[in-house]
Parts: sequence; structure tokens; C-alpha cells
Amino acid sequence: SNDLIAGCAVYGVLHLLNFSIYESLPLVIAKVFVAAFTYEIVNYVDLAIDSAFRGEAWRELLYDLRKSLIEVLPLALFSGLLGKFYFDYGTLMLVMFSVPLILGRELAASFARMNETQKSTLDTLTRTLEAKDKYTAGHVERVAMFAKYIGEELGYGPKRLERLRQAALLHDAGKLIVPSALLNKPGKLTDEEFKVIQRHEFVTIEILKSIDFLASIAYVAGGDHNSMEGKSTKKLEPFIVAACDAFDAMTSTRSYRKALSMEVAFEELNKKGGKQFHPKVVEALIHAIESRGE
Repeated sequence: SNDLIAGCAVYGVLHLLNFSIYESLPLVIAKVFVAAFTYEIVNYVDLAIDSAFRGEAWRELLYDLRKSLIEVLPLALFSGLLGKFYFDYGTLMLVMFSVPLILGRELAASFARMNETQKSTLDTLTRTLEAKDKYTAGHVERVAMFAKYIGEELGYGPKRLERLRQAALLHDAGKLIVPSALLNKPGKLTDEEFKVIQRHEFVTIEILKSIDFLASIAYVAGGDHNSMEGKSTKKLEPFIVAACDAFDAMTSTRSYRKALSMEVAFEELNKKGGKQFHPKVVEALIHAIESRGE
């Protein structure tokens, strides 16, 4: 039904423009461009309305619209050219245009496969962490959720939100080198044991830097953000991951202590705001959770 509505809008626009394939080439291209643009706008407005009624993130569709326009409009113009040349010169033009169409389709398929490979890599790393430490499984999911909350509070776009989510999911990747006995030790850690666990931050950076599409989030996920002293505060993402990590650690039961209440965790975050945690991030996290009633 969505395609039908968008298709009717296209027909209406072409009718209003008195479209004819026998017009001059510039006119055909211009009218096809307007028709394709109309289709995309109507299509995504319909989707956004539907998502808004269902309480989903309809703003993300606006990012998809921009991306889709970049992909669709050139193809629409190419198709307009193909139609014009077919009517002007006959079926030979279809043969001449088929080669670039096939190549274009192969490029699109290759891009889709690359995206799938990236998603698979992310899933594999996450599952490996889950197998290593059952606590980490729920922990990284919650940290990613809280990080997305903060990003939405700060007005981040979908692309930036996704990179933030990836960094949050993989912030504990370096724990793969930490022995399970240390991760689940009920008593206090010795200085040497603490150094081993601290090293996981460096390992996280090295793992992510070695993967091309994750290299840009390596420092966000694995940097040492236990203090604001001497750190650049222009980019908030590292501090977002750090605050969410600390908040979930405080409100989760660990092998060495019981979970703290949410109120106590908020108080602790506020107390260390400006020293260990970025005040703007702390404020956004607290507001996001309270406004959602969680």
C-alpha cells in the first residue's frame, strides 16, 4: 500500500507536468528527477507516520531518506535516459545500457555483502565476550542501551548513534585476555591482578584498531576515561561509554558486592561529575532514564 500511494503521487506529478517521452532530453530528465524525488519523499513520509504511531524512532528514517536519495536519484535519471533513447533509437539502446546496469547491480550487491560482513563481525565479537563472561553479556547490552539514550538526549543523528552503540557493545573486548578466575573473583584483587584487568583497555584498542570498519571507535571503546584531567572534552562519546559502564556496574550485582540502588548510583555520578565523569553526560543519562520511567 505504501508503494501504491507513492506510485499514485508520481503519476499525479507527471500528469501535472504534462510529461511526454517525446519531449526534449533536458525536459525528460528534469521531470523524471521531480517524479523520483516525489516518490522518495512520499514513501518516507508514509513510513515516518507509521513509525511515529507505533512509537518507533521515526527520525532515523530521515537519515535513511537522505541516503536513499543519493542512491535512487542517479538511477532514476539513468532510467529516464534509457527510456528516452529507447523511444528515439529503438531496442539497440537497451543492449548498450544493459552492461552498466549489470555492473551497477553487482556493485550494489557487493556493498550489501560488505555491510552483512561488518554486522557478522560485530555479532561474533559480542558472542565471544558473552561466552567468556556471562555477566559481560547483559552488561554490554545495557551499556549500549544507556549510551543510545544519552546520544538521543544530545541530539545525535542515526549514524553517530550507531557508532556510539558499537563502541559501547565492544568496550569490554579486551577482557578476552583476562582469566575468568580474575573476572569472577569474589574477594579483593591484588595489585598485580588489578594491573592484568586494567590491561584489557589497551587490548580493546588494539583489537578494534586491527578491524578497518571499527578502527574509528577504538579509542571511544577502549580508552582510559577514569578521569577527566588532561583529557579533551570536545568529543563526548568516550565519556558517554565510561559513564554508562560505571552506572551499569554500580547497579548490577557482582561477585564481590550487591547492586546499588539507582538513586545511589545517580548520587555517585553527580559527586564525581567534572572529575571522573563529564557533567553534561551525567545530566543527560539521569534525565534519559528518569524521563523514561525506568
